[in-house]
Amino acid sequence: MNRKVFGWHSPSLNKEMPIVSYGNYGFALLLVPTAAADYLEYERFQLIDSLAPFINGEK
Repeated sequence: MNRKVFGWHSPSLNKEMPIVSYGNYGFALLLVPTAAADYLEYERFQLIDSLAPFINGEK
């Protein structure tokens, strides 16, 4: 599975916002971390592993 970590500078917050994306194409699914977590929360709790067949298009 393709995994890219990059960032975006938010002018409203005046800080760098890290972003991670998985896969190459297909429909987008936006996961927003809980209030106390960071952008890798879903990866640490193996949600990305559970979704891997759908991300990879294997169904």
